[in-house]
Amino acid sequence: MIGHSLGAQLAALAAQRSDHRPDGIVAIGASVPWFRHYGRRAVPFAALAASVRPVTAVVGHWPRQGFAGPTPRTLMRQWARMVLTGRPPFDLDGSIRVRALMVRLGDDELVTDQAAAAYEAAFSRDVVTRWTYDESCCPAGGDATHLGWSRAPEVVARRIAEWWTSGPGAVVTGEMREDAPESG
Repeated sequence: MIGHSLGAQLAALAAQRSDHRPDGIVAIGASVPWFRHYGRRAVPFAALAASVRPVTAVVGHWPRQGFAGPTPRTLMRQWARMVLTGRPPFDLDGSIRVRALMVRLGDDELVTDQAAAAYEAAFSRDVVTRWTYDESCCPAGGDATHLGWSRAPEVVARRIAEWWTSGPGAVVTGEMREDAPESG
């Protein structure tokens, strides 16, 4: 199961709470977007999240162009609750034992390292492979931003295929840099 951003949260939820668990998860640009994970951007981020309920009550959906708009009211309200409380719809207890590739985007303007690490905490450490897709990996015309990677996805797709066919625990080397697992 491949999920980008909020889609990665759906993958974690399916792995943790479903009788039909995926065989593997690829999470691209995944995070727990709690405002406290955003340093100096925390207050504006929390203010944006706090505006979701009143705006969607009046308009009926999230209308804002440029940030997730237009988007259904329920989805945006769930996102806002996560931003304000730090609680995603899945447990952050390391209980997900599904093989997972965590693709962090080197120039991701929406996901901090702390927010990405919070998402990864839902997975058992021994099932996770981390890879950072950064400017050194980008093809001509590509970039490593939250949405930009998808305009030239070939490198990411190739990395996913290499990871999947390598089997659990294998380290893939070559033109793409494998991040060392976090200690702790």
